[in-house]
Amino acid sequence: MITITEPGHLAGTFRRPVLTIGNFDGVHLGHQSLLRLLRQEADRRDADAVILTFDPHPLQVLAPDKCPPMIQTWPQKAEILQELGIDGVVIHPFTREFSRTPAADFVRDLLAGALGISAIVLGQRFTFGYKRQGSLALLRELAPANGFDVLGIEETARDETPVSSTAIRQNLAEGRLEEAAALLGRPYAVDGVVASGLRLGRTLGFPTANVATENQLLVPRGVFAAAVSVGGALRPAAVSVGIRPTIDTGVPEAGRAPELEAFLLDFDGDLYGQKVRVHLRSMIRPERRFATVEELRVQMVRDVEECRRILAGTGAARP
Repeated sequence: MITITEPGHLAGTFRRPVLTIGNFDGVHLGHQSLLRLLRQEADRRDADAVILTFDPHPLQVLAPDKCPPMIQTWPQKAEILQELGIDGVVIHPFTREFSRTPAADFVRDLLAGALGISAIVLGQRFTFGYKRQGSLALLRELAPANGFDVLGIEETARDETPVSSTAIRQNLAEGRLEEAAALLGRPYAVDGVVASGLRLGRTLGFPTANVATENQLLVPRGVFAAAVSVGGALRPAAVSVGIRPTIDTGVPEAGRAPELEAFLLDFDGDLYGQKVRVHLRSMIRPERRFATVEELRVQMVRDVEECRRILAGTGAARP
């Protein structure tokens, strides 16, 4: 998959591309439906399937306080896009100046001009251009003069509710991991490198891997049943996301950032420095303060057993 970050480098890169536009955060079931249609249409035309997206996210420029956290990192997103057969991604710089581009100019100069598209595939409610003046209807009006076709696709729904990145973020924030996974088409996952921590878990009988995550943690503080991909193997795990309120870390609670710690079940090995992916499957309980460290240890025993029970039903309880 080719990734272009400079608009001036577009000439001759793609074969009369069939294009779609969007952020595609999460690459959820709705996105996947659109991208499969994109791939099919590109194959029908013997063309390239290409995505146009923007960096930074438009809301980071226009309304930073309204910009949502991202479900995925770019490498995670790129991995799925490649699996779906996307030939190229054009990451166009988004600035205030660019945001003022009239819709008709956007179509003429970028879509038909720089990209030279043969067709565009979009959701029915897609808008673009200055003050969102562009729409699917306007694209259909401008398409003949600019030499491309327009295909609209209906939204994907689950239980009569549209599948959206917003709904996934809300489910994650409220600890409904199973519902988020149903919309994503896979468990919510975070990537990171195992870093050296305070080694407090070892003193409690649960040596944990402290994962320096590359993702924004969208789940609440608590304990989760999970599976950890490491070294090509998927291993069951109990995961804690939080600030460890029972433990005196030497840092006031108000100054602690949530951390992710994974206890891999039935595993004895050194993970320091290794890249891992943590697939969060189900929330066990919220984080809370215990009166003593011993009470915390007893609860951790219960948490691990609950994780075993849940993961046994997913096939992730075995290495």
